[in-house]
Amino acid sequence: MKNFFFSLLAFTAFSAQATIRTVNNNPAGLAQFNDIQSAINASSSGDSIYVHASATNYGNADIVDKKITLIGPGISPDRSMSSLQANINFIQIVNMNSFSADGSVIMGMHITQELRVSNNGSGNVGNPVNSVRVIRNRFTNAVLSLYVGNNYGSIIMNNLLVEGNYFQNSSVSAASSSYYFTNCTVINNVFARSNGFGGSIENFNNCTNVVFDHNLFYGNQVDGNRLFGNSANGFSLKNNVFVNCVTHNTHPNGMAPISNIYFQNNITFNCTNNSPWNFNTNIDGGGNISQQNPQLGSQSQVDAGTYNPLLDFSITTGPANNSATDGKDMGVLFEETSTMNWAYGRNTRLPYIHTINLLNSSVPAGGTLNVQIQARKAK
Repeated sequence: MKNFFFSLLAFTAFSAQATIRTVNNNPAGLAQFNDIQSAINASSSGDSIYVHASATNYGNADIVDKKITLIGPGISPDRSMSSLQANINFIQIVNMNSFSADGSVIMGMHITQELRVSNNGSGNVGNPVNSVRVIRNRFTNAVLSLYVGNNYGSIIMNNLLVEGNYFQNSSVSAASSSYYFTNCTVINNVFARSNGFGGSIENFNNCTNVVFDHNLFYGNQVDGNRLFGNSANGFSLKNNVFVNCVTHNTHPNGMAPISNIYFQNNITFNCTNNSPWNFNTNIDGGGNISQQNPQLGSQSQVDAGTYNPLLDFSITTGPANNSATDGKDMGVLFEETSTMNWAYGRNTRLPYIHTINLLNSSVPAGGTLNVQIQARKAK
């Protein structure tokens, strides 16, 4: 009961900040809207939209000139009733005529094609969207596409946060190697892929204070995970774990420059180049560990390239233990006092109902139906 009361309080506090709209495309479900786009169209900048889990894909959605918080149930929701996700093919966040979409949040969705930020199609129309947060989503055969150019020339995307996502055969990709990024953080994510066209990180070429921190990159033992899908220059890689990765560029279209990347306190294991900080003009910032088993909880499954966001990615012991720049373990984080805890990352950061039980199987006329509800607070 205490947990449920906490959830109601948290929900009420959140609701006071903006209008809340709900979406459910299940005909038997209850919500204000049955498709995401209708909910977006009815929303004002600053509003939030909660998307119910469903076996039916929600299709496509465009967020144009509005700051919207879009929240699904999570990567693999921890609920006894259903572990369904909120699947969507394509989401686009665009500043066409203003900068009103700045600060938009995409959380707890399952993206199966593309999450596109800052562009409305060919020709680089529109303006960059800054301060976007992409949190605790699952990408499957998809890409987080970042467009930061327009008809007036190359401009800069600022303050992007990519946190707690599971990228399965998916990537974080700048749409062009000529785009510019500043003050962007990619932290506490898992990139699991086998070699194919592209790589986990693509076209990050003009970077100022851009860091990939406390991530896990892994692939299978035969093909590996191609780390760089195209040119890469001038960002930082720190506190990451690389297992079965192609850590120098082997882009299918030929070699592209991988240079001036600052490596600090990373660990490699069974990679094509186990000292990528010594490759080309990259920079060894110290604390890097070459060709040693990081000893993850599910190390054998990670070695085999098993796709599953619920594997145990924690460091059990060994060289990666307490070896990060912040004194924590390398790889994804498991912080008890922070939202960056992979053990809880399967859910969104909202309180959620975990179980509902009917305590009496039948109710006489005028009787009382007794229902037991257990809710859990978000972490």
